[in-house]
Amino acid sequence: MKGDPVGILVGSNLKAAVMDGTKDVLVEFYAPWCGHCKKLEPIYKKLAKTFATIDSMLIAKCDGTANDVNVDGVNMEGFPSIYFWPADKKDFPTTYDGDRTLKKMTKYLVKNAAIKFELPKSKKQQEKDDKTVKEDL
Repeated sequence: MKGDPVGILVGSNLKAAVMDGTKDVLVEFYAPWCGHCKKLEPIYKKLAKTFATIDSMLIAKCDGTANDVNVDGVNMEGFPSIYFWPADKKDFPTTYDGDRTLKKMTKYLVKNAAIKFELPKSKKQQEKDDKTVKEDL
């Protein structure tokens, strides 16, 4: 899909992407037929859009049914399976098993990212900050 903020990984580029020491990497391994994966898709796209301006973060997905997933530590027992590789610890990923909400996944990435960053403010937060500044003048 054009303009999709979620990176697409396949068997041939998966290992290189997750082992990139300049990026914290979150990958959703999905199955096209999986109802849970379909439910997660809009949330995952919003997550990727939230982090789109953070050069040190890659939010990606990989079709676990169509690709050879030959990466240490990845053991898909069901779909979706979500794994995180911090930039400073590529030997073994952590499994994301928290709530699949935008808020919880964002908090997880902010807390666990090896490369610290500041998320851009939402339009709503920026408007609130602007209003506060004007009131203080």
